[in-house]
Amino acid sequence: MENTTFTLIKGDINMLGLLIKEVEMKELEYLLKREMDEILLDLTDSRIDSTVKRAMKERYTILFSLFKRVAPKNEIMSYMLQTPYNQNKRRKSRKIVLTLILKADILVNVADAATN
Repeated sequence: MENTTFTLIKGDINMLGLLIKEVEMKELEYLLKREMDEILLDLTDSRIDSTVKRAMKERYTILFSLFKRVAPKNEIMSYMLQTPYNQNKRRKSRKIVLTLILKADILVNVADAATN
């Protein structure tokens, strides 16, 4: 059976559907990972101009949206591009976790002191 593609047109949005085999999906996942890794590496290069880096981030965003469709959920987070919003969100969640750990530790100490 050959792979089939079809196009859905609704307003200004064109969507392309693609039926692929499991092996082909794994290959697509591998290619996307490799390309995104390369872009992430290039984004850390100080010799590259900011205009070029902006274009690279746009391309990364497109590749990441494709990657989200084929990759397992546990791998998606590791390829999420760090934005100031994501970093602030992550910092806040760390603060909450640390606060909960400290409060739990205090409660354990209080409970230990009460039993002694």
